[in-house]
Amino acid sequence: MQEDSLRALWTERVDQWRSSELSQRVFCEQHGWPLNRLVYWARRLKEGGGPVRLVAVKISGKVAESEANVPLTLCGAGGWQLVMLAQPDAAWLADLLRRLP
Repeated sequence: MQEDSLRALWTERVDQWRSSELSQRVFCEQHGWPLNRLVYWARRLKEGGGPVRLVAVKISGKVAESEANVPLTLCGAGGWQLVMLAQPDAAWLADLLRRLP
């Protein structure tokens, strides 16, 4: 099953579980679904495992020379950080962000 289809399926199942007011175990037993899959997807979807959204940023005015070489830090919802000392090409950065889980 494609990643997008799998995500959509489990997003719907997690939403159903959350609105059911049942425990994860009871909900899975009633539906015949593996408990470990519901636990995994509930955690993954809660941590912001959603698609990456790119936001356009425009810098107006002059940037001081001392600010031109400030590291770029990307922070993920899962707690990871990527620090880039050199400013990357915008197209390369957009491609990287699209490929992140």
